[in-house]
Amino acid sequence: MNLIISWPKINLQCSVEPYIKNKQLYDWFISGLPYNSIQGHAVVSGDLLYTKNIYVPQILYNYDQLYNELLTEAPVGRVFINVSRGNVGTIMIKYSEAITEDMPYPVIGQVIEKDLIAIKKVGNIVWDGHYNSKHYYLCDFKKESSYE
Repeated sequence: MNLIISWPKINLQCSVEPYIKNKQLYDWFISGLPYNSIQGHAVVSGDLLYTKNIYVPQILYNYDQLYNELLTEAPVGRVFINVSRGNVGTIMIKYSEAITEDMPYPVIGQVIEKDLIAIKKVGNIVWDGHYNSKHYYLCDFKKESSYE
């Protein structure tokens, strides 16, 4: 089952397939859906969308046991997660090769090929909203079968 990430205000969405090396982490994440949050953007590290402060179920995995990729080496469309204490998660989506932060994060999925154009549009719109127009965008996370 794919994850659907949507931005209703700009009428864009993408479908995310599970990353097989961390399938248990992907399943854990979607078990708590739906989520929504304000879409953020990296300030220094490049073309990376951030969705912070998502309340997630208690994580049952040790990060050392999960497959991690460096942001700089991951393909465009890669979806990462970082969970802090207190069950608060951050989802990151790499939307272009312009990444400067060489940090490893657990991978949960990959935006499907046909939606890579949409994710690039979202990234550019959110960047403009943060730094020029001062608009903000909500982001919704749902299971594919429950998306309307």
